[in-house]
Amino acid sequence: SKYGMKHHLVGNALHNIGMVHMFAQQYDEALGYFEDAVNLRADILGPDHPDTLSTMAKIALIHVSAHDLWKAHDVFWAIHDTLSESIGHHHPLLGKIKNNLGVIAYELGDVLNAVQALEASYECYRELLQSSFTEDNTNPHDLDVVSLSAASALCNLAFLSFQDGFESHALELYENALTILKARLPDDHRRVAEIKTNIGYIAAQRQKGWDSDFFPTETLCNVRQAFEIFRRNGSR
Repeated sequence: SKYGMKHHLVGNALHNIGMVHMFAQQYDEALGYFEDAVNLRADILGPDHPDTLSTMAKIALIHVSAHDLWKAHDVFWAIHDTLSESIGHHHPLLGKIKNNLGVIAYELGDVLNAVQALEASYECYRELLQSSFTEDNTNPHDLDVVSLSAASALCNLAFLSFQDGFESHALELYENALTILKARLPDDHRRVAEIKTNIGYIAAQRQKGWDSDFFPTETLCNVRQAFEIFRRNGSR
């Protein structure tokens, strides 16, 4: 090898080969390459480097795809702890991880921890939106990402509130999410329309009673889509 095996470009190559296998749904092969990449990147770049965390995120997604949610949970927590120590408790990346942990906790049947993680995720985004992040931010796309992520966390919480029978609280959360989205998206955007549909559905069912099984479970965010920021900031 021109650079030798202990070079960050080798880590990039291993990661990229893993991505090819991942997109081909060859998860066992992808996992092997990602594990080699994360070990190399952690050794060369450090365990808290964005590239290392990016590969760890892909490992977690592999476990989700294999329906091994406990392993995914453990990897997400490892990323969470690393981010908490390296960047503090209020950062978009950490908000994403908390949201993922909330979704996985729900899928594992742990509603209490799901709610706690999702509330922590929203709180992270809320403080960012109320801080100098909005004043100093020079990239409107970053502000869009934080705003949409905050709305997603609220929608997840609204879904859980509705499932537990707290329809008034669910309505309040959906309305808050709608306010955030309408500040960043046009009225005819798909995500705005989805929340309006959910609000209308709950309002109608409050008047005549409802069957919670009919409620669209797609409201809970897809954990496979939760690493948009990681893909942008370290998918090499």
